[in-house]
Amino acid sequence: MKVNNLFLALIILIASSSLQAQRGTGDSLKSGDVFIIKEYEPRIADAFKLSDVPKMLDTVIEIDNNLPFEIKSKKAMTSFSPEPIKPAKMKGEPLNKLYKAYALVGIGNYLSTRAELVVNNTRSRKWDYGFSAYHHGSAGKVKDRGYSGFSDNNFNLYGKKFFYNKIASGQLKYDLNSLHKYGFDPVSISNTQVLNDSLGKKNTAQNYQNIEPGLRFKTYFKDSSEFNYDIKFNYYHYWDKYKSSEDNLKLSATVDRYFNTEFGQVEAWIDVNSFKYDRSDVARKESSTIFGIAPSVITGKDAWKLKIGADVVFSNGGRHNFYFYPNLYLKYDLVKDILIPYAGANGQLKRNNFKSLTQINPFIVSDPTTGTENTKFNIYGGIRGELASDVSFNISAAFKNVEDLALFINKPDTVGGFAIDNEFNVRYDDVKITTLAAEIGYQRIRDFSFLLKGEYFIYSLTNQKAAWHLPDFKLSFNGRYNIGEKMTLTADLFFIGERVARTTNPVGTANLGGGVYGQKLDPLFDLNIGVEYFFSPRWTAFVRFYNMTNSRYAIYNEYYQQGFTVMAGMTYKFWQAKKGKR
Repeated sequence: MKVNNLFLALIILIASSSLQAQRGTGDSLKSGDVFIIKEYEPRIADAFKLSDVPKMLDTVIEIDNNLPFEIKSKKAMTSFSPEPIKPAKMKGEPLNKLYKAYALVGIGNYLSTRAELVVNNTRSRKWDYGFSAYHHGSAGKVKDRGYSGFSDNNFNLYGKKFFYNKIASGQLKYDLNSLHKYGFDPVSISNTQVLNDSLGKKNTAQNYQNIEPGLRFKTYFKDSSEFNYDIKFNYYHYWDKYKSSEDNLKLSATVDRYFNTEFGQVEAWIDVNSFKYDRSDVARKESSTIFGIAPSVITGKDAWKLKIGADVVFSNGGRHNFYFYPNLYLKYDLVKDILIPYAGANGQLKRNNFKSLTQINPFIVSDPTTGTENTKFNIYGGIRGELASDVSFNISAAFKNVEDLALFINKPDTVGGFAIDNEFNVRYDDVKITTLAAEIGYQRIRDFSFLLKGEYFIYSLTNQKAAWHLPDFKLSFNGRYNIGEKMTLTADLFFIGERVARTTNPVGTANLGGGVYGQKLDPLFDLNIGVEYFFSPRWTAFVRFYNMTNSRYAIYNEYYQQGFTVMAGMTYKFWQAKKGKR
């Protein structure tokens, strides 16, 4: 059987090969011939069906983020030659030309003269030093009065040294003020010899001289935790023609610093004064010392400010040895910088010594009664602010109680048998003073500015019949107007109300009782106008008119002032500073 199967397979293999060979050379079989090799076995192929649960094939290809990434830098070799560009320059404002010296000369009627000289170093970060001199005088006369010539002269040598956060300064002053006690009517002196000798220029002359050195050292540390110091030393020797002299030494020191938001300050001072009147017929010498300490604290926020402090003073030259004064101040911005009410209370002990009295009234006797003026308390309050950006105002009221207020009364005297009262004595009294004041100011720096101020006074005295020579009303106006770049106008107006002078003359005066009579002094009205014309930044010409209404007014009883006065002159700047000097 196996042999038969093998034989059959061999026949089929040979037959297949024969068929392949015949198709290659031509088919010899006829179309109707069929050779059956094997019985037919029918098959059915598997059908292709859609899935009952189809799946979506994701076509997104996942990328491995950890693939290495590297950029290899390679310098591109290029060449570029830009054209040069001139750099821009910041041009600052040029510095004004400075001159080391300034001079003024002027002359007017009544043989009036005026001169000024100022010499100063220019811009410097290290030093400020210089010298100044001032003169104003007149050889004129006042109608129905003695010779009234005067001469005021002041000289000052000063210097400052600037450190990083400190300033050391010093000065040396000399003053010479000459005048004549002309408060008498020559017509009433019928004796020519008395008039020419006893009441001539030489015998009515008076002069005051002052030498005053001073030193100061002040720190300006910016760190609020640091203490700042202000130390002052002042001394003067002051004397007159008739052997009255005074020496005064004052040393003060102030320490201050911030404590968080509070500002603390302590000031201490010592004031030693010695006065001597050394004439052959009369000799007088007195001295006194004042020591004080004044601590204070200032606190506040944006809208308010409060100061609390006190002055504790010891003195051996007044009624008392110990004085205590409160030092209080409070202000609150109802509307910032526009409406600011304020109030305060303080007090003061002030010297009425030879120098201070003669500077108020130079016609006093050479041996006046000196002392201390004790302002027991001064209570004040008011409201200030702005009506516009260039208009400010201040309205205030104050009440103070003053012990030993200095008042000046004429000293009755006789010369050659003729009664005159051309000198003044000093009387002291306890006075309560109420002051009502108002002021308004307008400020436009380059164009126009003015200040108008008025004050009204009410006096209540203890012993004296009136507040001798003190006015009940004051009004002042100061204005300045620039006309372009070449001309400036100035105006000063003063109005002082009636005053009362004490006299023993009952004729034409008011009887105040006790044999005291009051001489009313007319209101004082004085209008002064000035014109300046600038020829160049260095040359200026000026004309000034004084007492333009030609008023015959007296500041003190019997002392009338000169009438209408005109003075003209020039100012000149010279000695230009070299560039680059610092």
